[in-house]
Amino acid sequence: MSSSKRKTRNDKIREFIGVPDRKRRNVNPEPEDKEDEQQGSQRSTGPAHSDPDLETEMGPTYLDGEMPSYNFISKLARECLLNGYKLGTWRFDCNSELSEDLRIYSFGAGSSNTVMGGFEFNEKFGMFQFSQAFRTDGLYGTLGVRSEIFEGLGLSKLRAIYKKDEQGDSSGLTLDVQAALEFDPFKIEAMAPIINGSLLSSYILYEPTETWLFSFGVVADIHQMKLPKYEFGVGYRSEEDDTELGLMFANLKNVKASIFQRVTNNTALALMANMNDWQDLQISVGGQYELDEEHLIKARICNTGYAGVVYQFEINENCTFSCHVGLNVMQPTDGSHAFGVACSLSG
Repeated sequence: MSSSKRKTRNDKIREFIGVPDRKRRNVNPEPEDKEDEQQGSQRSTGPAHSDPDLETEMGPTYLDGEMPSYNFISKLARECLLNGYKLGTWRFDCNSELSEDLRIYSFGAGSSNTVMGGFEFNEKFGMFQFSQAFRTDGLYGTLGVRSEIFEGLGLSKLRAIYKKDEQGDSSGLTLDVQAALEFDPFKIEAMAPIINGSLLSSYILYEPTETWLFSFGVVADIHQMKLPKYEFGVGYRSEEDDTELGLMFANLKNVKASIFQRVTNNTALALMANMNDWQDLQISVGGQYELDEEHLIKARICNTGYAGVVYQFEINENCTFSCHVGLNVMQPTDGSHAFGVACSLSG
């Protein structure tokens, strides 16, 4: 599967479920195609296995206080070393565009001890946008508005979450408000709680050129009056996307770094490293190879001993199948191993 085809399909799904579209800044931006990126920057992680590298992404969700700037800076490295490795035992999702203003997304996923599923519809009414998700772990709804302001794009969204934990107990209603302002070369976003929330988060992205990106993010706990997280980041990506470098400092003691290098048109290598409290270094290194426009194979190994292989096959432009295998090479007989398959439909 070619990178252009894969990007087109992924962008359709990302835009619907709220995952940020990490496209390069356009010199002639089209405000009507942009979405509020805050909710999508947050990731879903299922029950952790004994090996942290085997954490499973069960489905799109919204985690309070997550900051998207590192995902933005290290997009290519994350796609190479993370995407496809945490699918669980099985996953199926479908993104349908019923009309220009109405889309429906549904998914089902399962791991060794968890099953999750749901569907969401998203509809636009001029400058307004409404979405509602019905899932096995709760209800999610948003009401947003966007318009041009200060020669840029202004976005605001009211988000409601009624969530259940793994035991089926309700955590009650959570209500927050999000706001964003985009004007070249800045992007400013903030999220504030209204009901049953305590974290106030915001971040700024500054993209002075097509190749450099700088970010600053902060998360404040308004109940305890402290800053549990603040981070600074810098990223570089060549104009042809052949080289990408990313570096992030969080709380002045946690470091994340990444390198992505395209060797040939079909081959790329990547490395990601995390260090917490200036110790506990974790490294993942791997690569990917496009066999042809429809077939992609990826492999990685971590210093924890976990190794994985992902194979993606594009049946047609609307259907993609993938499978992954993971095992702990240091404990081949009694370690944590994983196998999963996934299928994505769009139309």
